[in-house]
Amino acid sequence: MQSGVITDSLKIETGSVVFADGMVYLYNQKGMVYLVKEDGGKLTEVSSFMVTQGTKEHFAHPFIGNGILYLWHGKTLLAYSLKAI
Repeated sequence: MQSGVITDSLKIETGSVVFADGMVYLYNQKGMVYLVKEDGGKLTEVSSFMVTQGTKEHFAHPFIGNGILYLWHGKTLLAYSLKAI
């Protein structure tokens, strides 16, 4: 980030990003959530899922607190545990 040089990219559409515990969480405006790992400038998609609950646009920014990923979709608040089982 300090140099501004682009080392890799992913095509995920427009959305929001949050970073925690060395992982990047991307939530796009079509309702897809991506878990991405960065390693030496290379981005790798670890997993993804579609948010199916809630209504209207996917414009809210994701939030992570105490090992929980929170996503707003319309009037619905979704919470996903990020802790290892």
